[in-house]
Amino acid sequence: MANYSASTRARVADIKNGMFVETGLSIFSVWGEKVQTNLFTVHNRVIVHALFAEVTETIAGAVQTVFNYTQVTPAIGVQALSTVHATIHAYVPGSRVTYIGGSVAAAAITSAAGAVSYIPSTVPTILGVTPLAGVESTGTIGFLSSVTDATDGTLKWGCLYTPIDPGAYVEALL
Repeated sequence: MANYSASTRARVADIKNGMFVETGLSIFSVWGEKVQTNLFTVHNRVIVHALFAEVTETIAGAVQTVFNYTQVTPAIGVQALSTVHATIHAYVPGSRVTYIGGSVAAAAITSAAGAVSYIPSTVPTILGVTPLAGVESTGTIGFLSSVTDATDGTLKWGCLYTPIDPGAYVEALL
């Protein structure tokens, strides 16, 4: 059996599965108080295969959230990527809220089981605008807590994507 170096395995994963970017940890006061939290900047067009929030410290409060996208250059207002999901109160580390992709404004899927989730890649989502006349297209992927505030808990977010345009990428903001 072949034994590939770590850098070779990483490159093959990028080609087969897409690029992965992840934020740092964010406490509930950053994401859980019914305010928009921008998670990632999208440069030019990308295909999003998976977008999720992973619990790293148990969630308290009947918080429900949505994923959204805002095109900054050129300016297009906020667009829903998901609708409000079931509460994630008492979710433990390893639990995830996953944007299911392909169906804009469908409810995000929540998984209370730690360390198990899936990549819903049947129909990925394209985000961004074609760059024109050398002007980069930029936008943000955000997360909005709604209904009830969280009172405790920590999340980190991940985005698995494939660039479409030359120079396209997703960058973590947190």
